[in-house]
Amino acid sequence: MLCSPEELLQKNQALSNTWQRYQALPSFDSFVELAVSINSFTEFLIDKGITALHHASHQLEQVTLTLFNKDVGHPLPQAALDDLNERVLALGRMTHTHATATADLAERRQDPHYSTTHDIRVGQTWLIGHDETAWRALRAQLGYFGMNAEFTTWGQVLPDSAGVAPLLLLCGNALRWDS
Repeated sequence: MLCSPEELLQKNQALSNTWQRYQALPSFDSFVELAVSINSFTEFLIDKGITALHHASHQLEQVTLTLFNKDVGHPLPQAALDDLNERVLALGRMTHTHATATADLAERRQDPHYSTTHDIRVGQTWLIGHDETAWRALRAQLGYFGMNAEFTTWGQVLPDSAGVAPLLLLCGNALRWDS
């Protein structure tokens, strides 16, 4: 299930705001609010199928839960604050990058002169193998990141990439993604 770049940025901003509130008034209650906010963002990302961001958010969630288990006081020790701050900022940067790429791709695809030859210049991905069904899940995931992934068999010739090296992912008979 896709989401708009604006919705993604709004959800991330809510998490950032909660983090800022914790930093301004560090207490157990505001730490619980932070943990709930991180969990909400993590669940949102998995629901929307944004896997890479989900993994980063999940790692942030795990670090936060570990701090609960260590029974630390508030404010948190400086090392923990620094670590959490860097993780929240990194997740924000990744979210912004993803939202910008998604918005740019959507805008390009609205152009009546847009064609798939433009995709080759912005990073064409070719999935090469014997059976396209083995690549369906990966192809869908690459699409979430704005990558146009096309399947081709071993015998087909790839089109010229106009001076840009395409990403080639190869799959032999023994390797199957869906098994």
